[in-house]
Amino acid sequence: MTDKKDRITREIDRTLGCLEEIDTIDPSPFFYSRLAARLESNASIENTFSARFFSISALKPALIGCLIIINICTAALLSPGTSTKTISREESLTTLAEEFQLIQTNNQIKELFE
Repeated sequence: MTDKKDRITREIDRTLGCLEEIDTIDPSPFFYSRLAARLESNASIENTFSARFFSISALKPALIGCLIIINICTAALLSPGTSTKTISREESLTTLAEEFQLIQTNNQIKELFE
């Protein structure tokens, strides 16, 4: 077990040693300024598009209205219908007993309620 750990440790040290021997590459003198300019131009393009798209005053109420309509339609489609049929306690227990095959005959069911 310790031999395996020693082998892994040596391999890690050898790999890290290889990384330390690699010479660092210096970027060109204008790399950071060009990178900053590119990031800034991308950010300004995104900000102007989103600012124009969401600044339309009629668009916000329309989006909220669409969300409300979608919500109402979803609730209407997914809500269960109301049932006017009521089931007595005996009927519900009988149904459960039959589904789980707890009781086989009606006589046994009647004996339970007596």
